[in-house]
Amino acid sequence: MIFKFSAFLVIILSFKVFGLPIQPDSASINFMRNEFYAAVEDEDKVDLLEQYITSRYSEDYTTYAPIILAYYGGIQTLKAKHAFNPVSKLSHLISGLNRLEEAVEKSPDNLEIRFMRFSILDHVPGFLGYSKEREADKDKICLLLFQKDYSLSDYKLQKGMAEYMLQSGRLSQNQENLIRDLISSYAKK
Repeated sequence: MIFKFSAFLVIILSFKVFGLPIQPDSASINFMRNEFYAAVEDEDKVDLLEQYITSRYSEDYTTYAPIILAYYGGIQTLKAKHAFNPVSKLSHLISGLNRLEEAVEKSPDNLEIRFMRFSILDHVPGFLGYSKEREADKDKICLLLFQKDYSLSDYKLQKGMAEYMLQSGRLSQNQENLIRDLISSYAKK
């Protein structure tokens, strides 16, 4: 028993000492996901989620696992959404999109990270210069959705992503047809 605890302690300390990101468990990811979507309309949830991440994982975002970094970046973009001052809006937006870019670079095949960035960029005006990232995310999301890998994102979550992609109006005709077929296949589950 003491050996197991000691081994556990050594693993945890190595994450802190060597700067290895602590991977969140599924309960933490579900909590962050639910709070994030609630925070889209509730400014108080933004601060709650930020406090949860910084107290549970660290105040240093450079040590975050990619999914945590993505949610942290998403929080910054929500601060932009809720800010009144245009300079603050732009500052939070750029900061958040930079964190999301880092998360994508660390985990380019993570469907949830790509979808989060796409859904944010879907509302960002084209003149801000993020059209290339939005297009890359759109294509990658479609590819990942067609793989039907439910190990990180269950089919219900992926169905919601597919429906959002379809209603975004940003898909090519071919992608739109494939996504419609995919959504139909979800209905059979």
